[in-house]
Amino acid sequence: MVSQPQPGFFFCMLIVSLLTGSQALAHVPYFEARDLTEKVPFVVRDITQSKAIYAYLESAEDQDSYLLLVTEAVRIYAKTIIPYCSQYADFRPSFALIGPDLPTATEDLPVEIPEGYGAIIRHDPPRGASRPSMYEYFSDQFYFEAPVLDINVTEPGDYRLIWWDPAGQVGDYVAIIGRRENFSAEDMSRSMTNTRELRKRSYIHGSCTEP
Repeated sequence: MVSQPQPGFFFCMLIVSLLTGSQALAHVPYFEARDLTEKVPFVVRDITQSKAIYAYLESAEDQDSYLLLVTEAVRIYAKTIIPYCSQYADFRPSFALIGPDLPTATEDLPVEIPEGYGAIIRHDPPRGASRPSMYEYFSDQFYFEAPVLDINVTEPGDYRLIWWDPAGQVGDYVAIIGRRENFSAEDMSRSMTNTRELRKRSYIHGSCTEP
């Protein structure tokens, strides 16, 4: 008797094909296991590799922190996507890149900028304004899209991305960092495990109904 492949086999093949296929916009998915603070940030060593960190702003004062260890000239790419849920129709967190050799910040940030550092800030359109949405293949879900940061930096040092909501709203968001689709066996294993949870929407706090 020839054994039939289990459903999980086809799911694994789907993830592998998406990660290795040239037409897929692939991210290695991570979940925020603990609050990402300045003292305990999400550390990014491979800055160009595409990652998606599924995180949560849990209070009006919460600021999630991602530390980018820059050792040479590199392209820093970052953007935000928000679960396409009614409760998040006007959830519009901002983010900023803080680092050496960046322009002087033109507005106040919720964190202190070290001497000699600058910042580039990205805000979503004002609440009530329309914004685009997108379909993401891995999670099989729709998301609101927010502005992108795409910049080349040449000065080595510790750069930091922070996410916060100027209006103090709490909610789920996804921090996309990097664009290069190059994945190890460990990355593929992580993707297969975490994508199962993404498709259950278990990372979303509360119920999610489409607007």
